[in-house]
Parts: sequence; C-alpha cells; structure tokens
Amino acid sequence: MATQLASAQAALAKRDARIRQLEDFAKNSEATRIKETYEKIVKDVKKDRDQARQDAAQRIKALEAEVGQLRQIKTLDGEVNHLRQSIEGPSTATGTPPKPVHAGSNGDGDVVQMTRAQIEYSERKYKQLKEESSRQKLQLEILNAQLTVDQPSNQYIVVQWNQLRDQVRQLSLERFNDVKPLDSISEDDGKTLEKLSIHYRTFLSTERMPCYLFRSLIWRLICDQLFINFSLVWGRQVCDNLNNMGNALWKTGKISQFEFQGWRVHTARLVHKSHDIDESVVDTVASKIQDVMVRFASGSDALKLHSKIREIVRLAADMGSTFARTKVIPLMTNEPRSNLTHGFQCNANTMNEAGQVIKDGKVSLMITPCLLERDGDEYSLLAKADVVS
Repeated sequence: MATQLASAQAALAKRDARIRQLEDFAKNSEATRIKETYEKIVKDVKKDRDQARQDAAQRIKALEAEVGQLRQIKTLDGEVNHLRQSIEGPSTATGTPPKPVHAGSNGDGDVVQMTRAQIEYSERKYKQLKEESSRQKLQLEILNAQLTVDQPSNQYIVVQWNQLRDQVRQLSLERFNDVKPLDSISEDDGKTLEKLSIHYRTFLSTERMPCYLFRSLIWRLICDQLFINFSLVWGRQVCDNLNNMGNALWKTGKISQFEFQGWRVHTARLVHKSHDIDESVVDTVASKIQDVMVRFASGSDALKLHSKIREIVRLAADMGSTFARTKVIPLMTNEPRSNLTHGFQCNANTMNEAGQVIKDGKVSLMITPCLLERDGDEYSLLAKADVVS
C-alpha cells in the first residue's frame, strides 16, 4: 500500500512539473510572439515613414524645379519684345532651333543666348501658363460661390440680416410712424402691444416713437410665424418630416448637442440643394402679418402694404434657410433660453440703444433681434439688437 501511495505521489509531482514546464513554454512563446509582432510593427512604421519622407523630398524637388522654370520663363518674357525686334528671318514652327542668333540679358547681368524659336516657345509657354492660371482662378471663384450658398460665411449672413432689417425699418417709417389716439386701439390690439412693452401707450402718443413699437411688432410676427421653425421655409411637409426625424434622434444622454447640431446643419444643407423656398408658405405668412399690421398702418393703400410685407417675408424666408443650415440664430430676449422681452437691464455688449422712454436703464422695448452663433452651449455675437430703454 505504501509503495502504491509513493508511486502515485511521484506521478502527481511529475505531472505538476510537466504542467509548469508547459506554462513556462507558453509564456515564453507568447512573449516572443509579442516581441516579434512589435518589432515588425516598428519596422513597418519606420519603412512607411522613410517612404513618406522620400516621397515628400521628391515632391519638393520637383516643385522647386517647376518654380525655377516658371521664374526663368517670366524673366525671359520680359526680353521677348525687345529680342523679336532684333531678329530677322523666318521662325521655326516648333521645337528648339539649331543655333542662337541673338544675346540678351536675363536681368542678373548674365548674357543668355536665344534663338527666335526659343523666344516664341517661351512666349507660348508663358501664355499657356497664364491661361491655365486664369482657368484655375475662375474655378476657384465658382467653388467659393457654391461654398457661400451651401455654407454661408458669417459676413454673408450679416449682410443678409442688414438687408432684412433695413426693409423692416423703412416700412415702419413709411406706414407706422403716426401718433395714434389711445381710444382707437382695441382691447385685443392693446394686449398684443402690451406683450411688446408695458409702456406701449407712451410709444403710441410720442412723436417719432410709434415706428419703434410697430417695427418690434413686425419682427415678433416674423419670429413667431417663420423663425420659430427654420425648416418651414421649404414647406410644411418637409418641416414635419425633419421635426419627426429630429425628435426621434434627440435622446438626452445618448447624443450630444454638438452631434445633433451637426446633423441638423448637414441635413438642412442637403434639403437646401434639393428644395426651393416654398412660395405658398411665404404667401401664408405674409397674409397673417398683413392681417395684424393693417389695423395700425397709416394711409389707405392696403395692396401696396401687402406687397411690401411680402417682400420682407420673402427676405426673411431666405434668412430662415440660412439659419437652418448654419449655427446662427436670432434672439429677441435678454439672453438665450430666456422668455424676458423687456424689463431687464440694458446690455451694451449685445444691444444698441436707439432711444429712451422711461430712462431707468432697463429695456422697455426690444425693436430688432440680435444675431448669435451657437456652438454647443457657447454663443458669439454677430449683430447687436436694437432696443429702447
């Protein structure tokens, strides 16, 4: 019995030793394989780096040679007219003639031997380069123009904005600047104006101030009817589809504000390429604004008023399309995500003070919106709002 036990223990010890031997071999094999893999990766990286350096050096050398040729052609071109006048005899059609016939200076004091054919060849080459440069310049201008349409720059947006603001301002001065008796304002109209300013009666009864109040009203109507949902400018169906897609994508905690904004801007740019401004939307919004503004307008030409309002709404629709495919937004409150439209402290950093009514330092009327560029939770100013304190 003791002999069998000893034999079993010896077999177990032998097996354990074999297991440890196999484990050591596996570890060494894995380490060797990892090392070999690492060395291969390093070798490949060095090879790629050396090849990239070699390619870059060759490209730089080729570019330097091309630049040298262009400089020489440009220098020689300056001598062409003078040299051609001194050369006689027929010119060869192509290629380099067999012997020089004149000597000229290259501008550095060195004498350059040239033939008539060489001069003509240089002249043709220089003209070809100029034509190619003109074609490339034209292509660049076309691409820049297309880029401006697809991705408007901030400067372009501000120009658009100023055009729209000037149109609204001009209409308010022409048709909405007469002092109005307070008893001519209905209760419903009074509530509409009170939302703009609790001091609306002072604006209505003060010379040269009614235009500010009604300019603000036009802007409020544009924001409420058009800017509240930028994609509306491409039609109700497109707007509803984009809203449904946006609602399905926007999941708090799963998609960031940057990602969602990027999707919105990119999608709007694609829609802009495939859809025109929906003129029926422009007509509908213009009619709604007309129905409100006609009650306050001076003069009796309602058709001309409607025509002016439609022009403004059409410009606003273009502006809405711009807002949809950029990060720029209009704001007619004291700050983003706020509902305050008056009664807050005037901020000189974002507001231009067009006039004073109460003179307490607080905004009593916001006339025009400001323009902000939104990048996530950060905002930068493009155009100040006009306010009356």
